[in-house]
Amino acid sequence: NVTPKTIFSLNEFQGNRQFDLSYDVAFASSSFSRTKIITIYNRFHLVNLSDVPLFVSQDSTLDSTFLPPKSKVPFHWGKKSVQNKVLLSSDNQVWTKGTVQLGKVGIMAMRLPNDHGNPSVVQVEVRLAKQDQDSAVLVLIWIANNLANPLYLLRNKSSHEVFCSQAIERKKENESVLLANQGCGNTTQNDNIGSCNPNAAKVVDLVSNGFNCGLTEADMSSMYNEFFTWNITKGEEQYFGFDDPDQSRLLEWTCKEYVTDGNSNPERVEVDAVGSTNIMNLASGQQIGCVVRAEHSTKVIEFYDTNPGSEYDHPILENLRDKLMNHKSSLSLKQFTKLETGKSNEREHVSVTLHVNVAGVY
Repeated sequence: NVTPKTIFSLNEFQGNRQFDLSYDVAFASSSFSRTKIITIYNRFHLVNLSDVPLFVSQDSTLDSTFLPPKSKVPFHWGKKSVQNKVLLSSDNQVWTKGTVQLGKVGIMAMRLPNDHGNPSVVQVEVRLAKQDQDSAVLVLIWIANNLANPLYLLRNKSSHEVFCSQAIERKKENESVLLANQGCGNTTQNDNIGSCNPNAAKVVDLVSNGFNCGLTEADMSSMYNEFFTWNITKGEEQYFGFDDPDQSRLLEWTCKEYVTDGNSNPERVEVDAVGSTNIMNLASGQQIGCVVRAEHSTKVIEFYDTNPGSEYDHPILENLRDKLMNHKSSLSLKQFTKLETGKSNEREHVSVTLHVNVAGVY
């Protein structure tokens, strides 16, 4: 059972730190039943469930809290004037772009940046502690993997290499431009896109022209540490996490052929909406589809080849058709078994018509 504990804060005397604590009250047993026992706990406990060390900080300029692998550590605020959010790091140098709100119950997946560029995804769950646990809030942190049912998975079943990133809004400008004609300038300007990834122009130049576009190692490092572009080759799967979970939950995606055709406006899919889908039309007449599927507790963003005008290429329809065929086979087997046993020589025929509306399928 989860029983919320009462929380309170204490500010450091002549200092900037703030200590968040909690307490609960219980009656003593037996002959001391009129006695009340007040137990004081830390408000937050950070639990590192992964096999790698992690660092947590309220601000990248402040001292961080070290989390050894498979450990539980109390956490307090290093600076009371800063918002109660934390950053994560795997090396105490490169920090996440997004933050975790320790006072907000829920679960999220966020990209954990590093210098070598290989994306890692950290999942964080903030939950209320149970009555017998020695804190008010537990913050569980682990690295996404197959054993832990990742929140998001990118899967490329298409015959094309796919590039995607979180749609990030540029708050300093009224309009947002995804491909801002940076880099070689070989991309097409489009001023009506809405949201943007500020590094997308250089990424598209890289897709179109290779490293001749002038993309330097410094640019690549900036991309890794700011807003990342995921590159999913044919047949590949990658865990996905948001650069900034507080931004939009939209995924922008494109492929080399689409950019080569002169298109600067990528497609978008809402990753938290199961069934959300869209189609990208290439100049060659080919089409690439993207659909959000649910597999257990994982949302799978799947890219696939489709034929123009085909009603059977949609993965959700294919999955539904397979289930109906399996159900039909199961019914036939049960009916055959019933007739063989001689318990009944009568049959009842039922005709069923099933209409299914799937978002994005026409």
